[in-house]
Amino acid sequence: MLIKLSDDAYLFPGRTNMMFIKSQGIMIDTGISEDASRKALRDAISENISVKLVINTHHHIDHVGGNSYVVKKTNATVAMNKIEKFLLQNALISSLLDLGYPLVEGSITYSIENLEDIDFTNVIKVINLSGHSPGMIGFIHDDVVFTSDLFFSTDVLSKYVIPFHIDVEKTLMKLNEAKSIIRDKLYVVPSHGPVMNPSLADDVIEANISRILFVKSKITEILAMRPTWTYEELIRLIMDSLGIKQENGRQFLLNRRAIESYLGWLQREDSISIKISIKIERSNLVVNVNKL
Repeated sequence: MLIKLSDDAYLFPGRTNMMFIKSQGIMIDTGISEDASRKALRDAISENISVKLVINTHHHIDHVGGNSYVVKKTNATVAMNKIEKFLLQNALISSLLDLGYPLVEGSITYSIENLEDIDFTNVIKVINLSGHSPGMIGFIHDDVVFTSDLFFSTDVLSKYVIPFHIDVEKTLMKLNEAKSIIRDKLYVVPSHGPVMNPSLADDVIEANISRILFVKSKITEILAMRPTWTYEELIRLIMDSLGIKQENGRQFLLNRRAIESYLGWLQREDSISIKISIKIERSNLVVNVNKL
């Protein structure tokens, strides 16, 4: 069932939240699967919402999984940031960027329009939320802010020590910016979890900021233990020290990629350098600590 947030904005809550802007026939994200998008479309039709445009906040499968179904049923145009468009249309590259191994889902075969080619001036305001994904976007419509995967609930933070971000440094910057964006709004809608008022959202954002700074501090402490590390032993020690549980191979790769984002951040601060040390018997990726 859709939740009416304003005269024009509707939320379909689910594993991945989907939004509808009734007056313009806009659907924001399509969920993880055809089944999810089918249910959302069914409820949209019951509210006399005719979908003409799908906007994906980013390319991850839980946000684009219903694209094909929605386009087939509505003949809607699909729009997204051009970086995310490239990643969606190049599944191998995006899977290497996100996980380190190929995905079997998520390939899109039809054309996707550039978000920049569509005028949203009088409908919604697009906000740059890059960090979790390179070109991730969010939206402001009336008194509703849709924040996509900018931050995660405290329940998620309890379960996962290191939330996944491609560029955690940029995520931190966007989290701080979001605090002022949401201040005078009525509703804050993340992609995962319930609708929040600005006060609660601010608390959750602070929890995400604190977690990022905590993880960075712990990794810095580990790096200070000695001047040189092989890449694999460093990753393993960070995971062990933070008590990260590996439920499966995919979760391990996600955690590893998340840690790499912190290492890249520290490298840009000249705290560490990453070099390839090639030996006759094998090649080792070595992390040399410059200063801490």
